[in-house]
Amino acid sequence: MAQSAVVSSGDDILASQYNNLRKDVLDTTLGHTHNGTDSKILANGSIRANMLGDAVTFQNAQTRRYMVDPSDIYRVAVPASDDANAGWSMAVIDDNTFGFHLPNGAIITRLDMWAYSSNQAGVQDVTIDIRRNDLDANSEDDIAQIVLSWGAGEAASFKTGNDTTITNATIIYTTHSYYGVFTVNAAAGYPRVKGILITYTITVPA
Repeated sequence: MAQSAVVSSGDDILASQYNNLRKDVLDTTLGHTHNGTDSKILANGSIRANMLGDAVTFQNAQTRRYMVDPSDIYRVAVPASDDANAGWSMAVIDDNTFGFHLPNGAIITRLDMWAYSSNQAGVQDVTIDIRRNDLDANSEDDIAQIVLSWGAGEAASFKTGNDTTITNATIIYTTHSYYGVFTVNAAAGYPRVKGILITYTITVPA
């Protein structure tokens, strides 16, 4: 095979094919570069592959998001007085649990919650915790928590909260399982959860 950018008619492949291949392999902007050490191919653009090995990693951590929809827990019909504002949502009547499923090795960086309440005859609080459960011991650990509150007599409103002070952030399925818990304290009526968003980063394709 020719060793330069100039391909003569006596070569085994067409000049247009060789030059395109050479650009793809050597061009550091449009194609790939081989560094011959830790990484066989360093790509500066998108990659399309039929199969990826276990050793594939991102050069920089990628941010991903997982939305816990109210229907992941249970779904209720919203009272007519809430239809225009709340739409489909989850009435937090008792303590409830829900599962969430992130890639192994993911690192949780943020938790967000959106909720709505239209009945402030008394104080209302709704708390969400996400936790991990130790598979080999009778113990569990907190990961993140959000508390949203409405005061007695407060006007109907949407509220949102977030937590970025994450502990035990790395998902490790060989040692832990993961779940969330709602806790409600309502003197009258019930707040309605619109959604819960878990933001995380990964360093491998998932």
